[in-house]
Amino acid sequence: MLWKSCNKDVERQCSQEFKEAQDAGTTLHGRAMKCLKKLFVKDRIIFKQCSLLVEEAMREAAIIDYRLDLLLVDNCITEIESLCADDPNDQKENCLRLKFQNRIITRDSKCFEVSFKN
Repeated sequence: MLWKSCNKDVERQCSQEFKEAQDAGTTLHGRAMKCLKKLFVKDRIIFKQCSLLVEEAMREAAIIDYRLDLLLVDNCITEIESLCADDPNDQKENCLRLKFQNRIITRDSKCFEVSFKN
């Protein structure tokens, strides 16, 4: 379902990931999904159904274990390690939200863009 809804976005906007994998002689290894997640955060996904499915995949991954959400890890690791270290892995995202509500994480943080976009 995800590929059917997002293949045009991937073809149009993630061609660099395909080229890099091809040049390196490797498989995509999740590069398409990583690209879609980046596009989602930047509001650059063209097709609404694709956007909804990418958001759902990101939320499901974070609920299971924050480490499965690559954007969250890439952009929030400092906050997770310093502010949410004592929380279980399936509660890290909620911890980050609470820290934002309590004004500990600010809008100018890279983590804000990823975690609190909606």
